[in-house]
Amino acid sequence: MRRATALAALVLATLWIAAPAQAFAHNAVHNSTLHAVLDGLTLAVATAPIWTALLWRGRRRWRLAALVTLVQLPVAVIGFLPILTRGCT
Repeated sequence: MRRATALAALVLATLWIAAPAQAFAHNAVHNSTLHAVLDGLTLAVATAPIWTALLWRGRRRWRLAALVTLVQLPVAVIGFLPILTRGCT
């Protein structure tokens, strides 16, 4: 029973870690429902650090949130714009 629990925890942790990476690789998905779900996951991945900064206590949390937003902007751009897969000619 312990082995099954450990294996299930390992599989779930691997899927949880891989979910953000899969969200960024969804440009070729043609199913509109799945594409919308992956768009939501991408948005959640890109904005999670900002919400985390805003939920902290302190006087400077808005400055921290602004700094995190500047760092997360490239993440959002990479997440929502298609990546070129062929060389430019």
